[in-house]
Amino acid sequence: MNNLCRLKELILKYKWIFTGTAVVIGFIASLITLFDHYEKKEAAPSDLEQDNSSEAETPSATFYTVKLLLPARMSGAKIFVDGQPATVTDQASTVITVQVEQKTIGHQFTVRKGEAVCTQPPQLIRENNVIIHPCQ
Repeated sequence: MNNLCRLKELILKYKWIFTGTAVVIGFIASLITLFDHYEKKEAAPSDLEQDNSSEAETPSATFYTVKLLLPARMSGAKIFVDGQPATVTDQASTVITVQVEQKTIGHQFTVRKGEAVCTQPPQLIRENNVIIHPCQ
């Protein structure tokens, strides 16, 4: 019991160090995300580099990113949007980022692994980084 009291006193004594460390780690993570965002933006072709041909320009479609959070049992599953294979832009074991085109009706997300199937009711996507849990 005496060791627990000492540990508690030690934690309280150095609480500001733990708090400061957490703030610094959060700041560094934000910087990494910011640099990653600008690196991807610079890698994309600029408007000046595009071909200015005389063909009529078609309006470009709007795309949104959606993050699907999967349970561990569905790791490595195939992802479908509206019955078609999804356009996966980033994939980790249980977090998959897909790109969907803007629509006036909802998108239906389906996750399949073997015989296991999870289907999310149609959801209207109107912004980036929407998080969906299709297997709940």
